[in-house]
Amino acid sequence: MLPKDALMLEMEESEELVSSSVSPRTQAGFRSSSSPSSADNNSSGKGRRLTVIFVVISLLAVALLAFWDDDIATWDSIATAHVNGKDPPEENPISAKDPNPTKASQEKIKQEPKASSSSSTSSESSSSSSDDPAVENEPENNDEPKNTNESTHPKNENETDKKKEEPEKTETKEIETKNEDDVTKKTEDENPSENAMTEEEKTNKLIAKWGKWGFWDGGEATRPKEDYCAKFPHRDIGGMDFPESAWQADAVYVNHFLDSAAKFVSRAQEAIYTEYGYGRPLPPNKVHDRLKMFHLEKCDIEKAEGPPEKYSENGDWDGAGWTTRRSFKGLSRRLLHAMMTNDSFTVVLAGDGAAAGHGNHFKQSYIMQFHKIMEPIFARLGVKLITRNIAHDGLGTIQDALGSASIYGDDVDWIIWDSKSTDKDRWAYDMFARQALIGGKRVPVLWGGEFEVFQNLHETADVDVGQFGSGLLGIPETQSEMQAQRMPWATRYMKCAAGHEDLCTAPGNRFQTKCWVDRNDIKPPVKQKEPSVSAYPGFRQHQLIGRILSFTILEALGDAISTWSEVTITGGHPLPDEYWHISDYYKNIRNKLGKLDEDSGHCHELQPSRICSTPMKARTEFTPRANPEETSLLSIIQPAPDGYVPQIEENMLYEGPDVPNPALDIEEGSVDVMEILSNRRRLDESFASSYINNHSEEESNENDSTTQQGHLRRASRRFLDDAIVPGTGWELQDVLPGNCDGTYSGICGRTQTDECLLLGHMDNRGGVIGNELSGWLVMNLKDVKAGIVIIKLETRHLPEESKRTIASSNESKNDDPPKIKDEKELEKPQQEESNKETQDTETEDTQREKKDETDKTEGTPEDKIEDTQKENEGENDTEDPKRDLKEVPELPDTFEFDYAINGRITTLDKEQFLKNKHILQPDVELLTVLDDPEMKPQENVQLAIRMRGCGRLCTFKLSHVYWG
Repeated sequence: MLPKDALMLEMEESEELVSSSVSPRTQAGFRSSSSPSSADNNSSGKGRRLTVIFVVISLLAVALLAFWDDDIATWDSIATAHVNGKDPPEENPISAKDPNPTKASQEKIKQEPKASSSSSTSSESSSSSSDDPAVENEPENNDEPKNTNESTHPKNENETDKKKEEPEKTETKEIETKNEDDVTKKTEDENPSENAMTEEEKTNKLIAKWGKWGFWDGGEATRPKEDYCAKFPHRDIGGMDFPESAWQADAVYVNHFLDSAAKFVSRAQEAIYTEYGYGRPLPPNKVHDRLKMFHLEKCDIEKAEGPPEKYSENGDWDGAGWTTRRSFKGLSRRLLHAMMTNDSFTVVLAGDGAAAGHGNHFKQSYIMQFHKIMEPIFARLGVKLITRNIAHDGLGTIQDALGSASIYGDDVDWIIWDSKSTDKDRWAYDMFARQALIGGKRVPVLWGGEFEVFQNLHETADVDVGQFGSGLLGIPETQSEMQAQRMPWATRYMKCAAGHEDLCTAPGNRFQTKCWVDRNDIKPPVKQKEPSVSAYPGFRQHQLIGRILSFTILEALGDAISTWSEVTITGGHPLPDEYWHISDYYKNIRNKLGKLDEDSGHCHELQPSRICSTPMKARTEFTPRANPEETSLLSIIQPAPDGYVPQIEENMLYEGPDVPNPALDIEEGSVDVMEILSNRRRLDESFASSYINNHSEEESNENDSTTQQGHLRRASRRFLDDAIVPGTGWELQDVLPGNCDGTYSGICGRTQTDECLLLGHMDNRGGVIGNELSGWLVMNLKDVKAGIVIIKLETRHLPEESKRTIASSNESKNDDPPKIKDEKELEKPQQEESNKETQDTETEDTQREKKDETDKTEGTPEDKIEDTQKENEGENDTEDPKRDLKEVPELPDTFEFDYAINGRITTLDKEQFLKNKHILQPDVELLTVLDDPEMKPQENVQLAIRMRGCGRLCTFKLSHVYWG
């Protein structure tokens, strides 16, 4: 069939031919046929017009006949194949400029990418006979993305069969090509390595395949320079308050921006599909698998007895996850708000060691894989993406959740919980969820967690919820090493056939780590050792979950962009407030949370139950955490009279970004989503996140404004009771140097004794350690509004762990009280004064307080918690491996624990201390030191603690202080 342009060309040439056959006079008469002239001329003009029409019709008939003669055999063969149930023959496109192509031109056509029209896709799909699900596929040939299968030749069945029969005879190195029909190979001689190409050529090739971001602001110079959204609560600027030249009100700007944004989101989704072997075009048997792999199920949970069956207790969890329709729209609204106001969007992961990414590099953890893909997308959309991995090996989330706004951050939009192996009780997740919802400036979407808690909060308080799966639904099975090499790199060794499980557990297949890359300026002082093989998920599992989370956000971004576009097409710009404002949305959720009864959910099983409805703050030395300088215990510790305050003793071996680590690269020649989105080849880790680093520097500078010296000056307030004097025997233990904030660009640890410097993990259990000889530890708490103060202690430490307190030579013989090194004169009056204080404060009110503290333990889920502790101790290695708990001495009967609130001292003897100290999990011991609902809000509250009657036998570590 002749192309339309060729047919029109022939028609124009025929008209010129007819025109040239008429005499000049006749031509003149034809052109002026409407002028007043003779009847002969008029009739002659009409006749010639009829002649032209007749010629045109004749040419059309000739063209149709030519099409029929040329293609009748093709159509017959297609019909015959359809009747016989066989694949139709493949049709090669023919250029209109070469209607009778030579053999050479036909070969050239064969090498051109196929068009991705619906007809060609159908033809290619039906011609695929391979059952191997492991074949990589490329996107279809449209504007976003462009054709990515340039090197693929049409299938040559004879050649393919020959290669299948004699694979050993190919002596040159073979390069895998991607074809939806089968895995064909070409030698390097036929397809030269990309290494011969310049970086510019590689970039241009990448853009030619996938396209690029093409939007820019032509009126940037005229835009307002001030942040006009900042003065409104939650940046909810009204439509009438946008400056006249604001981009949000510029219809031309917004329409082009939305068009580019929609294409960019679509390109990212297609890149992820292609990475896992589901890029277009696809054979019919894989189209359905493509739709299922990253499908986020939207369901109604109002009357459901449980989550969707796949995500039930007995489900396989191999999908992408589920949410509710309302929750999905809530996520979309938050993203739309961030785009409309050029705000940040913060994602936080809370979980255990598997979520932290142990066994892998920190940057291989799934939340960091999410960030690596999504950060350039958010940057293009004018949004700053902040992602924090606040997970801990061997611990759950209780110790962090109780101070959620401080530790996770008060700016969280999407918080993901992954701590099933440690936080097994519903009260633990219920408390986690409620503090996340009420603690910060924003109300986040909850992702991951207990269904019963989800259902209660979603139906009673309009909380947005969702769950993620493993994504293994679309992963093909690895059956052999040879077959694995034909699979997309991202899918290998994740699901292994029976009898071949060793392929999935082999260290090189499951984990990909490298502890050190040689450099001229730094040499590790200790030998670098690769991490031992563990039962944790490998890097491919982490990458897949990261892609699942990315796909969820991409889908929500697509919905937000679609809403923005559809509404403003008819309603004009800017987008009306009701579609994206967030203040009333937050207010509705928090109002309903505040009205929940105590019997609603499980959080109130904890004591004091007011923590379920009171926003809590925290200070800790556990890492990682948001804003490490601001949230450190050092920021609230009051210095001793001589100026002493605990300090971080260890420095980092080196600073700055690491050199590129090959363990973080994907296999050469595989689909690289990061390359596609950034239009760069093999982005260095040192500059792959330049945007992130720039913003992290800004954050760091803001935090650095509160320097350690600033902490000391701020802490130097008057003593509310001169008798409570800060001691000099407290010190920091297990505190990592650096910016341990859990972000992709955070630099943390790198100590002199680190045996794998490049792993990059930040989770560590730091604290302030001391004993009776350490004296008072005095702290200042800001903005205590609800009369709640809780401390978290670790009471099972060895005496020798306290370096600043040294026993006298006769301690073991005469039981004389040991001394503080070089501070004997300071210790003696302090100890005498302490004994006097205790006697003076043992009044009737103090005795009543002691009784109240004892009574508060009744009716708590202590028995249940102790049972949970025993289960956890048997299943989770949560103890510090550096100490043997069997060697920890028992507290003597003379032990007493003093705590003071604003100078008022309360003393607990051994029995009272052990009863009031709630052990929620191993190494999670909480002691409530203030629970007064009638207490008026106070700007500053002084908290002090000390131990007595135990010498160095009571070596405790204070790791957290919480208040509300």
